[in-house]
Amino acid sequence: MAWEPRTVGLKLEWNNGRIETEYRTKQSERIIIDNIVTRFNTTAAYKAGNRIMAEAEVRLSSVSTYRQPDACYLTREQIKSPDTASEVVSFIVEVISPSNTSFQVNEKVAEYFQAGTQVVWLVYPDSREVWVVIGPKNVTICTDTDVCSAQPAVPEPQMTVKEIFE
Repeated sequence: MAWEPRTVGLKLEWNNGRIETEYRTKQSERIIIDNIVTRFNTTAAYKAGNRIMAEAEVRLSSVSTYRQPDACYLTREQIKSPDTASEVVSFIVEVISPSNTSFQVNEKVAEYFQAGTQVVWLVYPDSREVWVVIGPKNVTICTDTDVCSAQPAVPEPQMTVKEIFE
């Protein structure tokens, strides 16, 4: 678990006994995460010490997996006391690259929900869509001026697809 890859730009995820490699968030995708984080930084949850963090390691013990989502919501307790705080990450953002297969995306989303996640945003830069997933059977595809919400996991941020991609 402590092994670090020698290849620049790779992140490792531990998936039920096997190591999976994936490329880190690309420079062209960083603006998306930055826009989400910047909006979140104006919220009451941010003022209370909670954060949206990029590529933070997330332990999903119920499925024997460690993931590094492109961004995730962590409470102050999860940041300060990770060994004793709840490991359930309620809101996750994944920016979908052309190298991601639909199988990989579906597998991650299923793992997140099995571990207790409430909302996942799947951000598709090429089509400028955000799929707001609230459980395995509730998906809203947002475009243009549609508002994306992280509720019920986090009351804010709420932002349009246009704002996410600005």
